[in-house]
Amino acid sequence: MKILLSYIIQVNIAIVLFYLLYKILFQRDTFFYVRRWYLLGAILFSFIYPFLPIDALGGLIQFQKETAVATTATVTFGTPTMMVVAEEAPADINWTNIVIILYATVSAIFLLRFLWQFVRLVQYRRQSEVHSYSNITYRQLEHKQAPFSFFKWIFVDAKLHSEEKLQQVLIHEHIHAEHWHSLDVILSELTRIVFWWNPFVWLMKKEIVINLEYIADNGVLGEGVDRRDYQYHLLHLTYPATNLQLTNNFNVSQLKQRITMMNSEKTP
Repeated sequence: MKILLSYIIQVNIAIVLFYLLYKILFQRDTFFYVRRWYLLGAILFSFIYPFLPIDALGGLIQFQKETAVATTATVTFGTPTMMVVAEEAPADINWTNIVIILYATVSAIFLLRFLWQFVRLVQYRRQSEVHSYSNITYRQLEHKQAPFSFFKWIFVDAKLHSEEKLQQVLIHEHIHAEHWHSLDVILSELTRIVFWWNPFVWLMKKEIVINLEYIADNGVLGEGVDRRDYQYHLLHLTYPATNLQLTNNFNVSQLKQRITMMNSEKTP
């Protein structure tokens, strides 16, 4: 148990340090792809480094098994031998087990939520029809909601958009699909399931999601879409976003940040 606790502490300390370093290094730049690989590498390295034989890193909290040594003593007083039986004290509440059960219960709830979202995505796929526009394949949503994507699946209600706006949406979601952005989202979601109690894990996922939107927005503008028209499109979104945390959503809450980043000069 002490080994596991030591591992959990090391991983979470690393996540905190990587997040703070991220805010210092990448707060104002436009290196979106560097940001992406930094965030992915930070999470993966945080899980792996306690196993590495590096004193400066993994040696902060040593993984040492403590071996309990049982000692016995026999006391004899002549003949015959006297045996003294001590009365057992009432058992105390095992707070360690209570904490473990609470930890596992909350993680299990988040895991069930994670699996349920995956089931909902499969249902969306089965209930939607496949269409194509501008050589991009998408699935027609039957409910009024924001477009989203999951790996290669792109879900859009084309009836809510003009042809020009539909093209912008599809380019945006196609970039998410082509660059496998869902891997980033799933990794951050799994980390949150395990370390739900660490606020920096939640902040890390937020940074991952918004940076993926920066990448997609930059890709849309790179396809020749008018910057001002695209920004007005984002500002006038009226359809609700999906509540599926596993997806890349076209309509996200950080619209001000996305527009600000699109208007920022490219970092030299």
